[in-house]
Amino acid sequence: MATRAMLSAKTYTASMSALAQKLAWREVIALFASMKEQSIQADAYSFSVVSSACEKASQWSLALDTFIQMRTEGLVPNVVNFAGAMSACGRAARWRMALSLMKELPGLQLEADAAVYNSLISACSRASEWRESLRLFKRMERGLGPKPTLVTYGALASALEKGEQWPEALLLLEQLPEPRTVKGHASLVIAFNTVISACEKAWRWPFALQVFQRMEEKKLKPTTITWNALLSAIRRAESWQTSLHLFRQMQAEDVTPILHTYNISISSCHTVDAWPYALALMEEARQCQSLFPDDVTYFHLISTACSSVAWQPALCFLAAVKDEGYEVEPMSYKQVFTACDRASCWTAALALVEEAAQAEEAPASSQHVRDMQRNLVGLLPSVRPEQGGHLAEAARFSANKPSDMSARFSRCLVHLPIFTAFHGVGLVPQKK
Repeated sequence: MATRAMLSAKTYTASMSALAQKLAWREVIALFASMKEQSIQADAYSFSVVSSACEKASQWSLALDTFIQMRTEGLVPNVVNFAGAMSACGRAARWRMALSLMKELPGLQLEADAAVYNSLISACSRASEWRESLRLFKRMERGLGPKPTLVTYGALASALEKGEQWPEALLLLEQLPEPRTVKGHASLVIAFNTVISACEKAWRWPFALQVFQRMEEKKLKPTTITWNALLSAIRRAESWQTSLHLFRQMQAEDVTPILHTYNISISSCHTVDAWPYALALMEEARQCQSLFPDDVTYFHLISTACSSVAWQPALCFLAAVKDEGYEVEPMSYKQVFTACDRASCWTAALALVEEAAQAEEAPASSQHVRDMQRNLVGLLPSVRPEQGGHLAEAARFSANKPSDMSARFSRCLVHLPIFTAFHGVGLVPQKK
């Protein structure tokens, strides 16, 4: 009878493990409950399978509950159970609990391995406790813990990034060991990506570019995440030509951009007269990659047009946002209003104030509307008779329906020398 129960326990655990691989956490829990109903005793491994399934499905609380239940039933957790529990603590924003679990290991005659340290460093990282993550790493370096792995370096790099400690992150790159496996290679790329992101957040784009160049020297293949981090950093340099050049280099290296990549590149065109390039990128994303613009795309398009005082395109982009069913950001109203203000287009400005006042919901929106109303009072007296034609054009734009405005502007694109300009500076990929 005992043998049959033992075999049944193994069968249950094997089935739960197979389901966990498919991320079917609900089925794992149901099978585990059935196991309990039949009075089949689960061992530490069975509990670890259930906990791991919950953790992979982002069910952090359930993963911790499983660990606690195991201890309540008198089972002694092994190192794998502790590592899983610490990881769940980190995901559930309970890093102090993860540290307390670490302190229990010596009393159970268990030695923390690299997986335990990695889980604990990641738990502290998610809580922005970079100092604690660094302290744990230093223990490993001094031989008071296991030898750091590439995963350890990646976890610490993430902690330093969240803590905005970009100099420490750069120093960490000097210590990275060479990868020996495919998994190790992937971990090394992740570490480099994180350091580039740390430099980007600190507005240190030259260092981000240097880190990227070191990746190339090490023959590491940049991923989409790598390029997105680099493009975000270069955007800080306010050099849209450099940003677009890197964007084309990314495509030349057969790395497929996602919508976020296009949005970053579009936002880099936030300089005078660069908005046609931003528009061309949006059209490329739609036609070549089947990526449709979202509210972030339109927000950046509006910003780029307004920076060039291109008030007509800005109005059309604003109309497109509503036409696509997105909510217009209060800042977008203010940016377009400012462009109309600078172009002395008081009719369009007045229409924007009225529309923004009707759409306002949040207190921030109300503040933007009040700012526009104050500016409008100063704008109206400055209108000169000779601007009649300009104002009539503004009136026609403000009177059009959103869909009409979008269609009208799309037809006007044919007359813009956008793609000619792209070919002129080598920013359009040639047909193979």
